[in-house]
Amino acid sequence: MSKVKKITYIGQYAEFKGLYDFLSLANSFKESNITFEIFGEDIDIEIPQNVSNKKRFSPDNIDNIFKNIQLLVIPSRCKETFGFLSLEALSHEVPIIVSSSMGSKDMLPDICVFDSKHLISTIMNMVSKNEKIKFAINLKSIEDHSEEIINLYERAISKL
Repeated sequence: MSKVKKITYIGQYAEFKGLYDFLSLANSFKESNITFEIFGEDIDIEIPQNVSNKKRFSPDNIDNIFKNIQLLVIPSRCKETFGFLSLEALSHEVPIIVSSSMGSKDMLPDICVFDSKHLISTIMNMVSKNEKIKFAINLKSIEDHSEEIINLYERAISKL
């Protein structure tokens, strides 16, 4: 975490996506040397001085965008199934932390998942501990996944 000098948000400029939680995070780090950037919409919004509004980017530029992200925060407040943003970031080897509302939390280490009310304290804790986070994603095999699905159907059928 000591090497992280820029934290990024990508998404709609909306409260339910956690944008204002992200901006509060940036505001709490205004005296530090960490900068923040947001990508998402071609509109101007009120942001703290240490935040750059990069607006919308072209899909042609996505590799370049992700190459320059040091830490991506996905602070969604609403329940989301999975979300391609997490996969896109991980495919570009970008470290991410996500809110517990995200389905993608299931494939991340616990330290990378936060309750939406605790974004600031989670990041503050990560910075103060200066721990190295190792991503080791263990996906289920198709056989294990199939067995779980069959068990779900069998339980549902037995209740009929």
